Parts: sequence; C-alpha cells; structure tokens
Amino acid sequence: LKGAAVSVETELYSDSFSKFAYLCGVTFQKELTGYLDYGINVGLIHEDHLVDDIGLYLVPYLFPYLQTRFDTAINARLTIIPPVGNKGVFAVQLIARF
Repeated sequence: LKGAAVSVETELYSDSFSKFAYLCGVTFQKELTGYLDYGINVGLIHEDHLVDDIGLYLVPYLFPYLQTRFDTAINARLTIIPPVGNKGVFAVQLIARF
C-alpha cells in the first residue's frame, strides 16, 4: 500500500471461550475519509484451542479493518475476521494512545 502508515502490533487476550490467545503482526493503514482509515493486518496468531482443533500452534492471518482517527486518546477499530472454519465475525476494539 503506497503511502500507508506501517506499524507492528502485538495483542494478548482471552478469546470468546475464555482461552488465552496472542498475535503479532504488521499493519498497513491509509486514510479513507477525514476521520476514518482502512487497513490490513497480517501476522501470526495463537489461540489455545487451535492445537486441539486443527493441530497447529501458530496460524497466519490477514484481517482487513476500518479505524476511526479522531484527535483523542481513544479510537475504535472494526476488524473483519473472514469465515475460515466458522461463520466469520466482526470484532470491535478500543485503541488507547499513550
């Protein structure tokens, strides 16, 4: 993505089934409108149930997203998780800037 802001992201969280998970990836983000950006997040993800479900410890991912860009410490990201072995989901995250 020419002209995109590039950043490295890591996340630790408890998934919908209260199982530990983490991911590490790179994001490419560009402006869509005045206060809304779009982007792609690619990397590797681990969720405790993946080993039992598919036999893999780490799984590659590619998630498109929309993110607000207000001049505040808190913004929001809507991530589209494609249907791979499930029905697909939309995940909403609050992003705090430090």
